[in-house]
Amino acid sequence: MNPMYDVVILGCGEAGIFAAYELARLHPDLKITALDQGRDIYHRSCPIVAGKVKECIHCPVCDTMCGFGGAGAFSDGKFNFTTQFGGWLTDFMDAREVMELIDYVDSINVAHGATTECFSTSTPEARALERRALAYDLHLLQARCKHLGTENNLRILQNIYEGLKDKLEFRFNTPVTHIAREGEDFRLTLGKGEELSCRWLIAAPGRSGAEWFAEECKGLGIHLINNQVDIGVRVELPAQVFEHITDVVYESKLVYRTKGYGDQVRTFCMNPYGHVVAENVEGINTVNGHSYA
Repeated sequence: MNPMYDVVILGCGEAGIFAAYELARLHPDLKITALDQGRDIYHRSCPIVAGKVKECIHCPVCDTMCGFGGAGAFSDGKFNFTTQFGGWLTDFMDAREVMELIDYVDSINVAHGATTECFSTSTPEARALERRALAYDLHLLQARCKHLGTENNLRILQNIYEGLKDKLEFRFNTPVTHIAREGEDFRLTLGKGEELSCRWLIAAPGRSGAEWFAEECKGLGIHLINNQVDIGVRVELPAQVFEHITDVVYESKLVYRTKGYGDQVRTFCMNPYGHVVAENVEGINTVNGHSYA
């Protein structure tokens, strides 16, 4: 007989963590387990970051991408408070409701150790920066931005994990290989052949599990749509070159529309006084930027 749960959360990245947080808060009577192919927040360690190797050795499970906290665990913890970029939630919800949820998530982070300091595009200095950008046909998107710092981001996630670990079951080093319907329930096959069942399944596999999850959706008859992908180039420059921007808004989203084809390009992911790290996304090497508080 397969173990039966009320809810299984597939993936312990930010989406899975906050799903677990809300369920544990609102429905403490539910039997919940959260699964992730990576390790817990205390045992994640990239061999490059640890100085054991000089370049990516393509670990079977990338510690930078997988485990409690997902790809965000070792990021610099930038949170943008806006509906102008960052996704299409406003296609499904009212913009005011989206902002209320963003502020609510921030309040949870603050309760677990996040800073309350915030940068804003509405200050006089930011308005002056916006006018200067317009002279070059660059448009500054409006947002508040909070920088937690790579080291603080990890500590906040550890605090959240400590608050959750006794309220639900976490299973790490536990890949899921197959999702099947079983009447009104779901049956999951795990990496070592074990199976478990649940009434509700929250699937949040993140980037590392995106290709696998797409194939599982097809098998379940779930209609898929194509999502756009932003292609970026990371450029390292002396921090002083962008200090007039980063000291004012920390991260700017400056949009430019090309004259020839009308394509939109923008700046993103500034990491002043930070460093570039490699990420392994299903065998594709990408780069990210970290910056300590």
